[in-house]
Amino acid sequence: MFTHASNFRQHALSVLVAVCLLAGFLWLRGSTGQQVQAMLDDLQEGVERGQARMLVGLLDEEYPFADLWPALLPLVERLDDIEDERDLVQRLLVQYFFQNRQVSRQLQATLHDLQPVPDQPRTYYATISITVSLDGHYPSSLRPAQVDHHRFTLRKHGRLLPRFTIVNHDPIPLR
Repeated sequence: MFTHASNFRQHALSVLVAVCLLAGFLWLRGSTGQQVQAMLDDLQEGVERGQARMLVGLLDEEYPFADLWPALLPLVERLDDIEDERDLVQRLLVQYFFQNRQVSRQLQATLHDLQPVPDQPRTYYATISITVSLDGHYPSSLRPAQVDHHRFTLRKHGRLLPRFTIVNHDPIPLR
């Protein structure tokens, strides 16, 4: 037989569990800036561990490979078994990481600013600086002229545990 006090304790415990679950959900979800930082952390991990699939997965379905990297188009046309630019980029990254498997890679990405894109829900402009080094040195032939305070367009996917993808960015000139 339940008493009034045990009903109260049971109700209070239920409310406490619900509050803890809500707080945990909000903590896991984090702010938009934290979610973008999580994407940058994934970018860093993908480069440092040589995870081509992880890196290509950070690119949005609408990422304009042909516009940003026109040198890829002739490769897509020459290779019969390549489905699209995403497939080609993943294969090229796998090959690069395999050929340079003894080289340690470090990537540092810093988020400077994050603003919503007007009239495009769940889309943001991010100002990001990226530095890459190989075995502690900067690669001379592949080093971008400047990826400092560079503008990226990011899209937020999902509601419960949102994640970001890179939709576009200002062109990155290579030396």
